[in-house]
Amino acid sequence: MKNITMISILLLTISTLIIGCNDPEMNDPIDNDPVEMDGCDKLFPPQDTVILSHTAFTRTHYPTRIKVFQADTIAEGDIVMLGNSLTEQGGNWNVKLDRTNVKNRGIAGDNTDGVTARLNELICKKPSVVFILIGTNDLFISFGPERISKNIHSIGDTLATKLPESRIIIQTIMPLGLGHDKKSKLLEINDLLKGMGNREYELLDTYQHMANESGDLPSEHTYDGVHLTPDGYAKWVAFLKTNL
Repeated sequence: MKNITMISILLLTISTLIIGCNDPEMNDPIDNDPVEMDGCDKLFPPQDTVILSHTAFTRTHYPTRIKVFQADTIAEGDIVMLGNSLTEQGGNWNVKLDRTNVKNRGIAGDNTDGVTARLNELICKKPSVVFILIGTNDLFISFGPERISKNIHSIGDTLATKLPESRIIIQTIMPLGLGHDKKSKLLEINDLLKGMGNREYELLDTYQHMANESGDLPSEHTYDGVHLTPDGYAKWVAFLKTNL
């Protein structure tokens, strides 16, 4: 009887978490359908959501950003920038893209697990275009390239399937600065994304556009090997405008 009670408690605890497995051998993406799971009465993950693959910083920052999103929800027909710190630090994307209907849905430190957990707002609100740049933070955890690429692919396919009238644009992962030790993992993920069959979304090779001849992010475009300088944003934004 004690064993049954302990199992019940364990299952109840697990049900309150969105779990990102840190085993690189487990390469299957998380099976998470936001619409069937939550319905449109719940646009956002609960404030007590825990993404186990997040760092301590992101576990705190994630619900803070969700509150910001709740105060300014997506409207039908909006353009959405979905991603991590590269997107969040872009600030006002309306100014960058010369539009008035762009929503910034970047969360610093977020990864493919975190994005998967917050797709419901997009699916229910029906934006016209979604630009997705995610995967950089996944490079720094134990997820293997196959798992990461499948997670990105799943995000794109989920949105494209649920939003057939919208343009869903997955971007290849942004290049890193010269000598970065995650470069080979990044390249493998991008190659896997390019090789994905039966894509329902558009694939935009942001890596190729932003990288120099050596396949790195030029020093004038990054201040720490990962994040962008104003010149870096200018080059990225110009590329996005040509694909709007």
